[in-house]
Amino acid sequence: MILLNLLCLLSVKQVECLQCKLPWCFSCHAPWHEGVSCRAYRRGDKMLRRWAGQTNISGQRNAQMCPSCKIHIEKTEGCNHIICSQCSTEFCYRCGEHYRHLRFFGDHNTKRSVFGCKFIYYADRPVLRRLLRGSICGAKIFFAPLLLILLLVALILIIILGIIAGPLYLVYGIRHHDHRPREMYV
Repeated sequence: MILLNLLCLLSVKQVECLQCKLPWCFSCHAPWHEGVSCRAYRRGDKMLRRWAGQTNISGQRNAQMCPSCKIHIEKTEGCNHIICSQCSTEFCYRCGEHYRHLRFFGDHNTKRSVFGCKFIYYADRPVLRRLLRGSICGAKIFFAPLLLILLLVALILIIILGIIAGPLYLVYGIRHHDHRPREMYV
C-alpha cells in the first residue's frame, strides 16, 4: 500500500503551493516548466544564473537575486532600493543585502552604520570598513546605557533639589517679602 502511494506521488509532476498557488515541478523542485524537460530547464536555469552573475558595461551585475525567495531581478533604471514583486522583501540591488533600519544604528544608506551597504563606505577595504563600523556600533552600545544613567541621575538630582530648595525659597520669600514697618492709621 505504501509503495503504491509512493508510485502515485512520483507520477504526479505538477504540484501547487498552498500559500501562493504557484505551480511547481515535483521532480526537480523548480517552478513548473510546461513542455520543457527537467534537464533542459536546469540547463536554462544554469545559463540564467551565469548571465545574472556577469557585469554589464556600467559595472553592475545583469541581475540580482532576492535574498528571500531567490528569484533574479533585473534593474534597468532607478535607485538601488528594490522591493521583490514575488515576496515583498526589501533589499539593496548593489550588494544583495536586506534593508534593515534601526533608528539608533542607522540604515542601509548610512555610511557608518553596521547595516550600511558595503559599496558606500570603503568598498575596496572590507576589513577596515568592518572595523570602523563595528567600533562605532560598539561605542553606541557601550555609551547609550551610560547616557541614560547620567540623565536619570540628573533628573533625580533636580527632583531632590526641588524638594529641598523649594520650601526653603518659599520660607525665605515670605519672611523677607516686606521690610517696611506697617503704619497704623488712627
